[in-house]
Amino acid sequence: MTALRVAQLGDLDQIASLEVEIFGANAWSHAAVLAECSAAAGSSRHFIVATRDGLVAGYAVMMCAGDTADILRIAVRREHRRERRASALLAALVDIARSHGCRRIVLEVGADNSAALRFYAAWGFADIHRRRGYYAGGVDALVLNKPL
Repeated sequence: MTALRVAQLGDLDQIASLEVEIFGANAWSHAAVLAECSAAAGSSRHFIVATRDGLVAGYAVMMCAGDTADILRIAVRREHRRERRASALLAALVDIARSHGCRRIVLEVGADNSAALRFYAAWGFADIHRRRGYYAGGVDALVLNKPL
């Protein structure tokens, strides 16, 4: 069962490790993960983790500004994929966005990440823009939008 909670400073090492595992050259540094976690305390930023047996199995970061929520990260450890953790994290972000009065959610995803594109399409996200060469290695980013 997926347990969700707000990220804590004690989670940072696991999250930073997962960043490198999942995002490689596009990973946030440990300092950036710390800054995001610190910024989330009592603000329009939200940093949640999915845990299993007390360990971080995945996490998600989102910020709300006006009527738009911007998902900055959703990541799940490879060994915990296909366990609906990403869906649980995304559902929580949708609920948070709605509770803050957001009318849409946007995010960026690598144009070469077919699994993520299928996942977001199943949730009703649509491609609204392409950022050429946005990611390391020259990979384009697709900006996706979901009305709430």
